[in-house]
Amino acid sequence: MKFNSSILSTLLAFLLFSCSGTDSGENPNPTPQVKVPKAATLVFPANNTECNEGSVISADLSGVLFQWNASENTDSYTVKVTNLDSNTTQEQSTTNTSLSIAIARGTPFSWTVVSKSTTSTETAEAAPFRFFNAGAPVENHTPFPAEAVNPGRGATLTGVSVVTLSWDSSDIDNDLASHSVTLLGSTELLDSVDFSDEATRTFGTTTTQSFSDISVESNTIYYWQVTSTDAQGNSALSEIFEFRIN
Repeated sequence: MKFNSSILSTLLAFLLFSCSGTDSGENPNPTPQVKVPKAATLVFPANNTECNEGSVISADLSGVLFQWNASENTDSYTVKVTNLDSNTTQEQSTTNTSLSIAIARGTPFSWTVVSKSTTSTETAEAAPFRFFNAGAPVENHTPFPAEAVNPGRGATLTGVSVVTLSWDSSDIDNDLASHSVTLLGSTELLDSVDFSDEATRTFGTTTTQSFSDISVESNTIYYWQVTSTDAQGNSALSEIFEFRIN
């Protein structure tokens, strides 16, 4: 019995196609998994320390070598350094795990590193460190500006008539002596805050880092600022923090 050659070719093609299939139900071309970058671990300058290892550039500037540990799934890093006196931030990028940046001498700073990947739009940012960049030799340093703890920045509180204001403040010399707080309430969002307003309340001074049982009113936006003073009379103003009472 003779087979037509075209029929034989068709049967062979069918068998080859059937054998090339898969019974597992798996996608033969799975979508590659996108790996999200992880946060780096900061190394130097260390947190809440004085940095005196920089190279002096001028009377006002020194070059500081920022260092961190490599993070997973990361192709590049952006270093963010914030001058805590002027609240200005400079950013620089690198593919290395260290970067020298010129910053002001005799000034408190905070810094962090943002990890980035070329295969993901997501980023990861390290918890910031604060340090004092050494200037000319001094016997005592100005405290670091306080950071809000409670209420947190931009927090909204509901159904309360009293609040506790608390903050985190530190000083290289460990000689913090007192804190004072100014508080201003407004029914409208303010573009600029004037603590000389007659409605401002000042809560004296305290060696602790909190004030309790402060009366507040509903439907009000509150702005507050902390002044930290050390035993030598050096003082530092915090940023102006904000919270709302519904």
